[in-house]
Amino acid sequence: MESSLVLIIAAAVVLVVGWIIFKFFFRLLKHFVIALILAVIVAIAWYQPWNIFTPPQDPNIGKMTYGAISGNYLGKIVANDTQDNSWIIERNGIKTKYPKGRVVIK
Repeated sequence: MESSLVLIIAAAVVLVVGWIIFKFFFRLLKHFVIALILAVIVAIAWYQPWNIFTPPQDPNIGKMTYGAISGNYLGKIVANDTQDNSWIIERNGIKTKYPKGRVVIK
């Protein structure tokens, strides 16, 4: 009878200690998981090759342009005006707007 009582008390102590450790580590584990998820999100936003806060730049910006009819050099593209479907082209410090249909990009 004495050994079964000791066994029951030992099992109860083990269960109580296990329950306390589980509660402590579960709460601690929850914080580690949340911190890990936040660290991954920040690392992705910081180290990705493109910036998520600005729209991607037009790949034609910086290319040389020539007149579609004349073939003369017009300058470099510095901006894309999407409102009236035209390029803003700079030559010798002067910016000029040309319709996209009248420009050849090379």
